[in-house]
Amino acid sequence: MDTDEKKPAAPYSDRFQNFVPNSTKRTSNIFPAYDRQDQLHRGPRVCNRPTYALRLRAEPGVDAIHALRAVLKTMLRRYGLRCLSAHEEKGGGE
Repeated sequence: MDTDEKKPAAPYSDRFQNFVPNSTKRTSNIFPAYDRQDQLHRGPRVCNRPTYALRLRAEPGVDAIHALRAVLKTMLRRYGLRCLSAHEEKGGGE
């Protein structure tokens, strides 16, 4: 008859000896987006790159704010053009 003797559990200090709270050492790349988010949302910087101004007007029957958001997302994701500022003009336009 085999009797399996249970070993006592390791002391708490031995089980967590490699755990260092508030450690700055990255042990995993599970969340690499956090560093990238910090880089992406710093805000506009002064640089020598060209800047363009666009005026957009929604055609009748178009949800203007949703269309604007879609355009801004597409410009950034596909073409690398970031919106630096946007505001709505009161009075319509031309």
